[in-house]
Amino acid sequence: MLVLAGNNSPPAANPFPTALHHLLARFQIRASPTAYHRLTATLRDTLIALVWEAHHAAKPEKAELKAYLAMRPHTVFVRVIMATAEIILDYELTTAQRAQAPVRQLETSVANLAGWINDLASYKRESAQGPAHPLSLPTLLQAQHGGTIQEAFAHANDMCRREAANARQSITDLSDDHPNALTTHARALESITHSFIWHTDHARYRS
Repeated sequence: MLVLAGNNSPPAANPFPTALHHLLARFQIRASPTAYHRLTATLRDTLIALVWEAHHAAKPEKAELKAYLAMRPHTVFVRVIMATAEIILDYELTTAQRAQAPVRQLETSVANLAGWINDLASYKRESAQGPAHPLSLPTLLQAQHGGTIQEAFAHANDMCRREAANARQSITDLSDDHPNALTTHARALESITHSFIWHTDHARYRS
């Protein structure tokens, strides 16, 4: 907390505050006012989404699928990570670049995949801890479309495959033989997606 509050005293031996000091120093050097605004906006949206999630956690079947799909990228922090990546990697898209269809599609697909993959990986553990059907994509797909939870999982898998294909196509569209902000952004979001997939192998996702 002292680090985040701006305490510039030498970092402790613990690597965590050391890493935070390094991160904040890079922010101070590299972040433009626009980048800071974008980052704080994602943090605001995440806080709102977490409040929404807490409100529905006890009775997930009452949540609307459309609302959940809108909130999930924020509760899994992927939008914050995207905004942070631009600062850490020292690039910034122009307004015109950010408005390009492949950029919007890539950001949407990566945001969706991060939440949905997490839902599929954590469902068994969360359902074992209760409630039996946690606030999760399979639960809400089953509530909206009926059928079994296995059918809901199959539906969610298909959604993930489509978004993965969309993301790959957008990365291809943004790739260029000459490195620029768009190619850097595409590779950064590709790495973020890989990281979300990789981390689901952690022990915390096992029941």
